[in-house]
Amino acid sequence: MSIDQPVSSKSSLMQSFRGINARIWQLLLVLILLIGGLAIISHHASRGTVAVTGSATVTAVPDTASFQVGVNTNGPTPGAALSANNARFALVQNALISGGVAKKDIQTSNLSVNPTTNNAGVITGYYASDTLSVTMPNSSKVGAVIDSAVKAGGIGAQLSGISFTLSHNGAALKMARAQALQNALSIAQSLGTTGKFNVGKIKSLTDNESQNTPTPIMYGSVASDALKTSVPIQSGTESVNVQVNVVYYING
Repeated sequence: MSIDQPVSSKSSLMQSFRGINARIWQLLLVLILLIGGLAIISHHASRGTVAVTGSATVTAVPDTASFQVGVNTNGPTPGAALSANNARFALVQNALISGGVAKKDIQTSNLSVNPTTNNAGVITGYYASDTLSVTMPNSSKVGAVIDSAVKAGGIGAQLSGISFTLSHNGAALKMARAQALQNALSIAQSLGTTGKFNVGKIKSLTDNESQNTPTPIMYGSVASDALKTSVPIQSGTESVNVQVNVVYYING
């Protein structure tokens, strides 16, 4: 018994030592994993970026024409002036509808009856005026429709505010966005070539859009016989502009 006792104690000490070593290795493994994880997080957190701005402009033919046409008529009384003006107004409206303008695209924008006076301020009569705002698809018919409406209004008919807009701009915007983004990528890659880095994925992206609409053409009062032929109309083109601000990650 005196010989076996030390052996048993030694065995217990060895088992305890092995248990301690196992725990130490476990702790070291956990520590290694934590350090590795922190290194990965730190690597991603310090990942560089490059910010660039790209732009593009796409031109398209306007698809909508708008204009105003009106008439004004004199009369001895307010009622007489308004009645006569209404008759001329109806002729203008009928001419527009006959030309293919939908009723829903014709809107009364101004109707008034006012007195006329002489130099002494005495009322000498009245005049009534009425204006229609018209919207129609842009086509070769626009000039003929305007010509017909003004002639129907007779002497004193008024034409103003001819303008052309791109109402359905979805296709042009899509093309401009794609070109602007490609422009931004080209700029970033050019910087990468100079700075010895590779352009990575997009971190953030914002875009701004605008359209340049041709200035409306203004006309004054015109006589019905002043338009011998259809009004020559040139709608031109409208520019759709897109600017993108892009932030790319840097690889390498």
